[in-house]
Amino acid sequence: MSKRAWTTVTCALAMVICLLLVCLVPLNYVLWAPGNAVRLADNADPEAVISIDGVDAQINGQWLATELSQTGVDQGAVLPQVVAYLFLDEHDALPRQTVDVSSESTIPSDDNLSVDGNDASLAAVSAGVSQAGYPVTERPRIVSVRAGGPSDGLLAVGDFVLAINDQATPTAQSVRQDIADRQVGDPVVLTIQRDGLSSKVTIPALGGSTTNGTIATLGVTVAAGYSYEPDVHLLLTDSQVGPPQGLAIALTTYELLTPLDLAQGRSIAAVGVMADNGTIEAVSGIDEHVASARNAHADIIVIPRSNCQDLTQPDQSITVLPVRTLTDVITVLSSSDNSEWPSC
Repeated sequence: MSKRAWTTVTCALAMVICLLLVCLVPLNYVLWAPGNAVRLADNADPEAVISIDGVDAQINGQWLATELSQTGVDQGAVLPQVVAYLFLDEHDALPRQTVDVSSESTIPSDDNLSVDGNDASLAAVSAGVSQAGYPVTERPRIVSVRAGGPSDGLLAVGDFVLAINDQATPTAQSVRQDIADRQVGDPVVLTIQRDGLSSKVTIPALGGSTTNGTIATLGVTVAAGYSYEPDVHLLLTDSQVGPPQGLAIALTTYELLTPLDLAQGRSIAAVGVMADNGTIEAVSGIDEHVASARNAHADIIVIPRSNCQDLTQPDQSITVLPVRTLTDVITVLSSSDNSEWPSC
């Protein structure tokens, strides 16, 4: 083979290798696509996902929670995927630094521990319970216990912390502050509530924080918890529950607890983050959430009013109902005149 031929072959091989590297090296992008819609309750099976002990609920219709299918925190996307998602309808590709890929609520931790994946759903259930007229008391709740830490085997996920050394701790922040004001090695006695019963638990010695050994810690994560009378059960996996599913969970819980017929024979999907004050906050990937609802044959999807500006693909096959608060949703869906319903 001549020198020119070898040069041509070498250049061609180099070009092929470069093209392969460009196409196969992961890029720092997040891919979005419509996910599955989770059936929370319907007239065929009123206890499909959410059930309440002692409540014989009859749902005249169906409630759905939409999901956004997205790449995870430690996953990349190759160039062909990014290009395809940019051109496909109801798909998107965004630089990772511009997107919050976490599905967990952001709750301060005294030790940077992982947060219980059900925190968002617990807050959503409490919003629905409160809207239905039941008293709801906010109390500090343990959402994780560090293995080998000072509280391992003594405290458990789900415990409410009522007091420390007989001093009441009404909020999660008060628990964190009380412990931070103490010294590493100090003993403390916690009054806790577990399974409806109160008891005292002695922590022999506070540990040191994993990030700063001089700061005292219980070795737990404490977040806002909620105590209420109805015994609500959610048969959802952590991957199905996040802040965006809060509105759907709150609405389903509300209808199960009240005689009001919100669904009225309709299939209703909902997406939105439930804030503590009852307002509904925006979510990412609203186009994909709407597509998820449409693919599940929902008649209506309830979305945060603040997401209207993010809708890029109007869909005439499903009614998009923008709202600001949980009260707004209930008022609108209870109305028999949908000509007055809000729109984007």
